[in-house]
Amino acid sequence: MLEHAVPEDAILLVDGVFLNRSELAGLWNYSIWLYSFPERPVAGGGPGEGPDPVSHATASLTAHALYEAEAHPRDAAVAIIDNSDVEHPRRVFADAC
Repeated sequence: MLEHAVPEDAILLVDGVFLNRSELAGLWNYSIWLYSFPERPVAGGGPGEGPDPVSHATASLTAHALYEAEAHPRDAAVAIIDNSDVEHPRRVFADAC
């Protein structure tokens, strides 16, 4: 195991998909839901580069839809960021008030 000494006031940022699954959700003090074109196919897998990008995108979107239905990551997020315009991301206040 690799260990590093860090200051007491250090902040650890974790970026990834499916991080609000039930087995991980309690680990985070702050969670951000980043909204960014969910209907767009995911990158990678172009012609001659591995899996068919369309079927890969379909599988990815299906897995993501299941994740959203089970974990409700948008509801768990402290902040929601709309990044559909990458030049002008904006915070969305989606509370019930």
